[in-house]
Amino acid sequence: MGAAAFWCCAAPVAAEPSTTPLVSYSAGRLSVQPRGQPLSAVLREVAAATGAVVKGAEALGEPVRWNLDQVLLADGLRRLLAHQNFVLIEGAPGHATRVFVLAAASVASLPAAAQPVLQPIAALDVALASRDAASRIEAIERAGAQDDARSLELIRRALNETSDAVRAVATEALAQRQSRFAGQRRGAAKSSNPIIGPGSG
Repeated sequence: MGAAAFWCCAAPVAAEPSTTPLVSYSAGRLSVQPRGQPLSAVLREVAAATGAVVKGAEALGEPVRWNLDQVLLADGLRRLLAHQNFVLIEGAPGHATRVFVLAAASVASLPAAAQPVLQPIAALDVALASRDAASRIEAIERAGAQDDARSLELIRRALNETSDAVRAVATEALAQRQSRFAGQRRGAAKSSNPIIGPGSG
């Protein structure tokens, strides 16, 4: 009886699985073993290991079940956030990489009937007044996809933002808009001039 009790008590107890993702970062390369933990927890550990700034990810509860091995930080973040709406700003040397996870419901995801042509501008104006940087960034990105004078005014206003991340997104949106207009002008110039090839005349 005593021996039986001894063996019962001495039986090995299975170790509980770790609840912390394993993250390592060396020489600019990121490795992650998520261990099935929520994406929010994985991103929190990545931020702690790399110095990256991750905003808006607190509610990301889906488990991550695949590993990353020796990938660049920006590439790793893009893979982890592949199914999210986000903005990633790669940090210059000496500056942190920033990630803003945006609201899942955006104007682009709404049914066409819910997207009147003039409605987004008023919505963007309100969003730019938000205290939440991720909301302001999302508004700037939407404004950058439009070609009207009002959206351009909103982007230029955002260039005076106090947030470095918001200013960076506004600068990029303005550059993309200018590039788009330049392409349109080149296309118009080409269409107005006949193409003269071999054998013409």
